[in-house]
Amino acid sequence: MARKKPAPAPQKPRRSLGQVYLDMDWLVVVVASWLLPLLGFNRWPETYLFSELFWVLPIVALLPRFFHETRADGRRRRAFFWTCGIILSAGSLLDLAFGRWILLFGPGPYLASLAGIPVEEFIFYLLGPIAMLLVYFWADEYFLRALSPRQRRRGLDASALLRFSPGLLVQALGLLVAGLAAKALLGGVGPAVPLYFSFLVLTAYLPLLLFWKAVRGLVNWQALSLAVLYTLVTSIIWELSLGVPLRWWAYQKTAMLGLWVGAWQRSVNVDLPIEAVSVWMVAPFASIFFFEVITALHHHPAPTLAGKLWGPGASGAAKKRRPKAL
Repeated sequence: MARKKPAPAPQKPRRSLGQVYLDMDWLVVVVASWLLPLLGFNRWPETYLFSELFWVLPIVALLPRFFHETRADGRRRRAFFWTCGIILSAGSLLDLAFGRWILLFGPGPYLASLAGIPVEEFIFYLLGPIAMLLVYFWADEYFLRALSPRQRRRGLDASALLRFSPGLLVQALGLLVAGLAAKALLGGVGPAVPLYFSFLVLTAYLPLLLFWKAVRGLVNWQALSLAVLYTLVTSIIWELSLGVPLRWWAYQKTAMLGLWVGAWQRSVNVDLPIEAVSVWMVAPFASIFFFEVITALHHHPAPTLAGKLWGPGASGAAKKRRPKAL
C-alpha cells in the first residue's frame, strides 16, 4: 500500500503591525520611560513639569493596550478610572493637609503653586497611578496572563467584601510602635512621631485591614511585583537624577525616622531618607490593591453597595431598621 503523504503544516497567519506592537510594548515601556526622559534633558528645560515624562511615556505606550483589551462599558475599565480618580483626590487632599510637614519645595520654576505646593505635584498624582496601574494591567493581561486569577474575579460569590483582619491591625500597630522606637534610637530630630513613616504604614494597611480576606485571592501578585519593581526603578532614576539634586523637592528632617541613605548622600550630595525609597514600594502596592477592591465591587453579584460590602443580608437588615411611614 502506498503511504499517505503527510498533510502540510498549517501556515501561521501573518501578524499585522498592530499585533507586533502589542507583543513588543513592554520594550517600548522600558526603553522610553527610563532612557528617553534622561536623554531629552540635554535639550529640554530642566523643570519638574518636563521630568513627568517618566510617567507620561508608559501611559502613551500602554494605554492603547488597555483600550484594546477592555470594553468601553467594561467593569475593569470603570474600576480603572474610579481608582485613578479616588487616588488623585485623596493624594491631593493629603498633600494639601500634610505636605508642608513632610516635603520642602524649592523656588521652581513651577507652573503655579497651590497652598505652597507646585501644581506639578498634583499632575504627578494623576499620572503616577495611571502609569502604575497600566503596567500592572499589562502584566496581568499579557506578560503574566497564565498566573492571572481572572476566573476568581468573574466568579465572585455573594460573600461580604468588607471583612476586618485583626492580625493585620496588630502588624500595623507593631510597625507604628517600631517607628517611634527607631526615631528615638536614631536620634531623629523634631516630634517623637515619625510622620512620613506613619503615613506610609497607614496608607499600606488601611485597605488591607478592611478588604484583605476578600480580595487577596483576586490580585495577580506576580504582576503586582513587576509593577512595584518598575515603579521603584523609575522613581529612583527620577528622584536621584533630577528631583532632589535640582531641589524641586526635599524632605523635612523633623518628619523622618532619621535613617538616611549615606551612599546617595555622598554621591549626589542630597539628603534622601529611607522613607523616600519605601514610598515607591508602598504607592504601587496600595494603588493596585485598591484597584482590585474596586474591580471586586463591580464584579460582585449583589445589586446594592451595602450588599457588596456587608453581604446579602445587609439590604434586608437595612430595610427592617427603616421606620415605617406614619
